[in-house]
Amino acid sequence: MAITLKRQLDSGEKETILQRYGRNCYANGHVIPDGEAIHFDHIKAFSAGGVTELNNIAPMCQKHNLEKGTLPLEDFRIKLEMNQFFEKGDRLTLKDLLQHLKEAGKIPSFGEEVALIESGNSVKIENHSFSKTFELQQCPLGHLEKPCLTAEKVVK
Repeated sequence: MAITLKRQLDSGEKETILQRYGRNCYANGHVIPDGEAIHFDHIKAFSAGGVTELNNIAPMCQKHNLEKGTLPLEDFRIKLEMNQFFEKGDRLTLKDLLQHLKEAGKIPSFGEEVALIESGNSVKIENHSFSKTFELQQCPLGHLEKPCLTAEKVVK
């Protein structure tokens, strides 16, 4: 069984990465204070086939790099967001999550009233910030009398 060793970055490569990203933690963008250790993390984990090349390495604070382990970066970022959300309490609801996502700029809105306007074989769904028309389709099971709405066929 062959053992593959992770190649270590040299000081010039580390400087190139810092010039590219600054002293910002790649996990969530916070500044890594002077004097705090900078870890150089594989964006795609080495254990998952990520290579030790400049386009796959980014600076990360020690805390986040150790927490991330071998998680893919996007999964770790979602974990950080979920941790931040659950810090708000233990009796949270879907409404709380949607409000959190709205405040974080992840979704534009939620819980707003919409108008449904039927016209022949289509229905228009709209509110103050959204308007789309969908073609109505006959239910493929054939036992429903009313047509069913399918989002695959958008009428523009």
